[in-house]
Amino acid sequence: MSTSTRWILIGVALTARAGSLTPAADARTKQSLRACDYQANYRDIPCAEVDRALTETAAEFAVDETKLRTIVRCESTFNPYADSGHYKGLFQQAPEYWKQRVADFNRHRDPDVGGHIYHPFDNARISARMLAAGMSSHWPNCA
Repeated sequence: MSTSTRWILIGVALTARAGSLTPAADARTKQSLRACDYQANYRDIPCAEVDRALTETAAEFAVDETKLRTIVRCESTFNPYADSGHYKGLFQQAPEYWKQRVADFNRHRDPDVGGHIYHPFDNARISARMLAAGMSSHWPNCA
């Protein structure tokens, strides 16, 4: 066996024994439900802020937190700036309905949301309210 073949085999054995090499790769493999398992920051938004938005929003609307996190993982992989071309934010909201959803939310809830589609709390609160109202059909592939 050549020296290079021996080093390759040693590398394969070490990799197999150690598992994945990065926490982010491990999170994707395990399908983690925490933003911080995917990356530390999403531009200017710390991962802990994304996780806090989901936890607080689930409590505010009495929506199952695991369900919220499962939808967000599926739609945006916890990235509040996710942009699929048409849909935007954590829950991949449609911009053409966003302003109306914000206006409706602010008529019925206090405190108001600022209406920023990429803000984790705004996107999560609008979306959780929709889920609490039985509108999970807006996420047919993820809910």
